[in-house]
Amino acid sequence: MRNRYRSVVIGAFALGLGIAALTRPGCAAPADEAQNAYKAGDYASAYALSLALAERGDSEGQVLLARLYMEGHGVTLDIPEGVRWYVRAAESGNIDAQYALGLMARDGAGPIKQDAETAAAWLTVAAEGGHTFAQFELGNLYVEGHGVAADLKRAGEWFEKAANQGHVDAAYNMGVLCLTGKGQPKDEAKAAEWFRKAAEGGNVDAQYNLGALYMLGLGVDQSSAEAARWLEKAADAGLPEAQFELGMSAYYGDGVERDLERAARLFRRAAEKGHPEAQGAISIMYAHGQGLPKDALEALAWANVAEANGYSAQPLAELKKALTDQLSPDQLAEADRRADQRLSRGGALTTKPPGE
Repeated sequence: MRNRYRSVVIGAFALGLGIAALTRPGCAAPADEAQNAYKAGDYASAYALSLALAERGDSEGQVLLARLYMEGHGVTLDIPEGVRWYVRAAESGNIDAQYALGLMARDGAGPIKQDAETAAAWLTVAAEGGHTFAQFELGNLYVEGHGVAADLKRAGEWFEKAANQGHVDAAYNMGVLCLTGKGQPKDEAKAAEWFRKAAEGGNVDAQYNLGALYMLGLGVDQSSAEAARWLEKAADAGLPEAQFELGMSAYYGDGVERDLERAARLFRRAAEKGHPEAQGAISIMYAHGQGLPKDALEALAWANVAEANGYSAQPLAELKKALTDQLSPDQLAEADRRADQRLSRGGALTTKPPGE
């Protein structure tokens, strides 16, 4: 465990978000009344009020009416009728309706067939109108090349607009682009700034990445203590990569007080989520009785799990051979059984780590 390997997670860009809030500053009182009724769960009143507004051409009323039809609240569920009202609102310039239609065309919802180009068209109109979530989703389309030609530069332009309006995941994506130099000039300091904005907003991957940058001294002054602070936030949120790295900090006393029992707890949390290096670390700690009772059988079981997940570091291979030589055939069989049990209940990664 002497050679520490730290990596920066480059997470998937596309993150699903719900439809934007319908209430906007400056709405007329009747629209506010309809919204308040909806929020209070008085759907009958919300329907009556929004219908009156919609029929008078009020786009906010049309959006709320569409939502009521789509949800079956205050009125019989009628998806096509909901879509019809969304279209009317969108055509009159309502960016919430344009965004909603963009998502429906992207995913294929109700009577709207999946159509990437139509999705991109609606999201573009909404994004150009200043809709934060539409800007973010349009950026995703440019990353993926869905409905538009793949273009990371254009993706970055839309992510930056959304991030400047407070969209946390868009700020994270800007950090990724600046860190990798894809679609943006490679700039580690700027990447750290974007990750900080996202991390402060609660984005777990950004918290981990910011911790990694502090650990490595990339774009920020190196600080093991600051690294541990951000890693702890991501670890508490359940990110196995952060749990492993914070465990390493606790194991070595790097930025935090050396605490082998804490290190073992963190390694176990990550190991049980399928983190191969954490599985190898917990194996070593069982083998040497570090922060855990010395237990050769448990050490071998975790070594088997780590190996099954592709972790093949030489120290672990040597440890596994030594353990195999000292245990009885019955104990070896029991170690295999425990390893199989852990793999079957989630001790194996079911997807590749972000960035691979």
